[in-house]
Parts: sequence; structure tokens; C-alpha cells
Amino acid sequence: MKKQMKMMVVVLILSVLLAGCSNASAAENKSLLETIKERKVLIVATSPDFPPYEFIDSSKPADEQVVGADIELAKHIAEELGVELKLEISDFPTAIAALTTKKADIIVSGLGYKESRLESMEFTKTYNPSEKSADSFQGIMIPEEKLGELKVYEDFDGLKVGAQSGSLQEGYVKSNMPGANLEVIADLPTGVLMLKTGKIDALAMPSTTGEQYISANPGLVMSEIRFEDSRLEEYDGTLIGVQKGELELLEVLNEIIDQLLEDGTYEKWESDFTEYAQQIGA
Repeated sequence: MKKQMKMMVVVLILSVLLAGCSNASAAENKSLLETIKERKVLIVATSPDFPPYEFIDSSKPADEQVVGADIELAKHIAEELGVELKLEISDFPTAIAALTTKKADIIVSGLGYKESRLESMEFTKTYNPSEKSADSFQGIMIPEEKLGELKVYEDFDGLKVGAQSGSLQEGYVKSNMPGANLEVIADLPTGVLMLKTGKIDALAMPSTTGEQYISANPGLVMSEIRFEDSRLEEYDGTLIGVQKGELELLEVLNEIIDQLLEDGTYEKWESDFTEYAQQIGA
């Protein structure tokens, strides 16, 4: 009898252990898309210093201050997935790190293609093609009085050129302006202030964002420089970064992007928030 009881206890313990292992294994095999839907929250990393795509409107309530075309995109994705949106707000390098360390599900933050980033994340299709307008380019902001002096890469030799840490623009300065002294900055508002106060001589940024800062800061202009780059056509524009290996979520996001491009919704958001950013001087 005692022997039978012992055997029953052993069997029971083994059953519990096996069930635990099975549950752990199931949890490990769950896709990020499934996790998001069960959690009922989409966690999106963003750095709100990039008008008109993500920026701060301090006149709004604290939980509504981060606005922009990319924020509307994040809201739309959450809505399509049937979940709530949670923004993880930080500077750009920290936003990248939040994705690669899986503290965020995706990053929506004016993200551009970088081959090195493919090692730690997946890229969606572009939702904001860089070639959609001949007036859009990657360039250099300078003081207006220097416009006649700073026309080609070599004119920046020995000068301090700022670029946001971890950004595409940092790479452009390194590869196209080897004679310049690269000044890595945490965020674009800091860079604009440094440019205005003479702590740097120029600041690398996309022209669309540059125009927003120029409208709020008279005396600054975009120079004639247009950075050369060799990005793949598939990734030529702004993309969403997704946790590495999460191809199911990637496929769903690409379907959402296709629809937004087809009906012009993102382009309208961009136009609306360009005007909005100008109105509040963002």
C-alpha cells in the first residue's frame, strides 16, 4: 500500500513538472503578435524631437503631449490590432535600445535604413518614401549668413558638424565629410540650440524636419549640400523597426502600410502635422 502511495506521489510530481515544462515551452514559442494581442497593449518606442513626425505640444495634457504623423501611425496600428497604445518616450539611441532589448515591440521614430541595424531588427516597407518629393533631402542646416560660404563638403573641413547619436545623419557626416569634426548630440533641439549659440557650425538633418526648426528659429537655413547615400530602393524612406525574427508581426504591419499608402492617409497626416508644428513653433 505504501509502495503504491509513493508511486502515485511520484507520478503526480512528474505530471506537474511536465505540465510546467510544456507551459514554459508554449510561452517561448508564442509569437510577438500573439503576445501583443493577449497583453492588449502595443509598446512603441519613439523619440519626440523630429517634427512633423513626432514632437511635443506642451499645451496639451501630459499624456497627450507627444503628437505627429508617426504618432498617428502608431495609434492606427494599435487600433488595427485591437489593442491599446503605450509609448516608450526617450532620446533616439535609447529608443533603438528599447527595441533591441525587447522593452518595446516596435520603433516608430523617423527610422531610416542602416545595414548594421538589420542585425538586431526587422524593417517594414517604407511608409514615407524619401523620393516622393524633389524638395525632400538629407542635408545640413547652417546659419543664414554662412550660406554663400558653405556649399560643398570640403567647405566644412575643420568645422564642427552636429548629428544625432545613432542616426542616419551621423553616418552621412562620417562618410561624406571626413574633414569635418563630428559632434554627436543627444537630440535635435539641443543641436539647434548649439548651432544658434555657435557651439557647432552646422547640423545634419532631413530637410523636412529642418524646415520645421527653421520656421521656429529665424536665421537658420538648409545649405545646398545633399548627402549622397546608397540605401536599397526597398528601404528608401522611413520605416518601422520590429523585434528581430518577428515575421508574423512584420507581415501585418506591411499590410497596414500598403493600405495607408494606397489611400494617402499617411501623406495627409504628414501635411496636417507639418502645419500643426509650424503653428506651435515646434
